[in-house]
Amino acid sequence: MNIFLMWFTKDPSLGIPEELVICTKSLMRFLKSNDKLQIIVNQYFTEFPMEYQVLYTDLFDEVDCGYIDKCQSYNHKSDYIRTVIMNRYPGIYFDMDCFHIRDFHPLFDLPLYDYVAMYDMPKEWGHLEWVNVGIMCNKVPGLLTGAVNNLRKKLDSKVYNVGYWNQLFKVISSYIYNFVPNKIIHDYIHYYRVVFKDHSNYQNKGYPDSLIDELAKDERIYGVCYMKSLTNWTEDRKSRRLDFTKRMFERFCKE
Repeated sequence: MNIFLMWFTKDPSLGIPEELVICTKSLMRFLKSNDKLQIIVNQYFTEFPMEYQVLYTDLFDEVDCGYIDKCQSYNHKSDYIRTVIMNRYPGIYFDMDCFHIRDFHPLFDLPLYDYVAMYDMPKEWGHLEWVNVGIMCNKVPGLLTGAVNNLRKKLDSKVYNVGYWNQLFKVISSYIYNFVPNKIIHDYIHYYRVVFKDHSNYQNKGYPDSLIDELAKDERIYGVCYMKSLTNWTEDRKSRRLDFTKRMFERFCKE
């Protein structure tokens, strides 16, 4: 099975955040002999084995590279890339900040469904059409051709706000929700949502070991996904996210 991750950076000296390296190690525990893991990058990183890394310029043709270059933020580049990849190759795409507790292959093996999607916003927020694209599971090549075409139209139009992270995400999400047949949409049954905010406006100063105990008991849960990127994070939030990831690794990956 094809398994895709992705990491781009503007500053090569920064490397990859430690918690994302740990998350990737949690995934690699479950690789099977017939799996093909590809980490799509804009440069090679020492944190990962070279055999798993592929430069995006080696993976895409001139047309797609042109559209990637049109994207003026890394959020938009990653949205375009993941959609093209999932349209071209059957398999699973995970954001780098998914921590894997159990084998994720059953997501791909669900019978009767060609595409597995997850809600991005809680139901009470009223955004049921917003399907998560941080975890994408597609069995049918060409299934997202319409989404790719819509992204290209959006980029050609130059009318989107390049500084707003979800401009392309909404195009993909809406297409999946409205036009992809034979899909199943989970409300985060398999990947538990973890959100880190600053202490001043968030009642939880971190996630306790009791949550990790609950994750260990619930066999429906394959892992956790972090719902906020590292952009503009405070050092406090970064340190708590790293602490939680290390505790998860100690619990689930060192048995």
